[in-house]
Amino acid sequence: MPRLNDTWELSTKLGSGSFGEVYVAVDDDGGAVAVKMETRDNDAPRQLEYEYRVYKHLHKGSVDCIPEVLWFGQSRDYNFLVMEKLGPSLEVVLQKSGGTLQENEAAALGILGVRSLRQIHENGIVHRDIKPQNICLDPMGRKKLYLIDFGLCKKIRDRDGQHIRYINGKKLTGTPRFCSMRTLAGVEQSRRDDLEGWVFCLLYFLRGRLPWQGINLPKKEKHAKILTMKQTITTEDLIKGFSAVWGSLLEKIRNLEFDEAPKYEVYESMLRTLL
Repeated sequence: MPRLNDTWELSTKLGSGSFGEVYVAVDDDGGAVAVKMETRDNDAPRQLEYEYRVYKHLHKGSVDCIPEVLWFGQSRDYNFLVMEKLGPSLEVVLQKSGGTLQENEAAALGILGVRSLRQIHENGIVHRDIKPQNICLDPMGRKKLYLIDFGLCKKIRDRDGQHIRYINGKKLTGTPRFCSMRTLAGVEQSRRDDLEGWVFCLLYFLRGRLPWQGINLPKKEKHAKILTMKQTITTEDLIKGFSAVWGSLLEKIRNLEFDEAPKYEVYESMLRTLL
């Protein structure tokens, strides 16, 4: 494996994203960075340069809830994206906490997540794969959540500045466990779907397990079953044992129109009552 930009040597593997793998790399002084890499095989999707351009766009908008990008480059076999190494993902945090969080802990994270989503939305991007593995703590311990893995994201507006059109019958983009009900049903995603996915993350933190986890069916049938469960489970059953605020938050977000601007301040206020 080549030395990246004559600066970093690849070290241990951190995990995999929607496209490619992520490694830790170190410089000569021992400073650590995160390196995302994808193969340049002809049959493989090329998403890393797109993700790099998205990060650059968001940085121009002064978005501070994404990692700093240090370098993008290629070798004969791979594309590389070198980024700031962040704190652990929320999935790692959850497992280290015993598999569940208290309501006040989930609410505190909920507020930070709403703020981060607001930043990227106001800079014209919908993430489209909100899940605990794609949200990280601040490496310095500050009260901030970072969004990563923008390989599936999309612009909210077209070249004329108009909101993207409502479309039905789309293939699934995202992670079935956490994606919104409408996303599973094939509806074009917008800001409301990122937020609904975030609420499902918060409920996962509270419950330790969502009702549609562990379905052992072929992929197509599994997705259909998850959709049916998301459509039919009552809000009361979904939040049973927890504050009614969680159900109210989910309903408010689900009731947004496709192109409606979310009421981020309202969601923060609701979550603040649980602190």
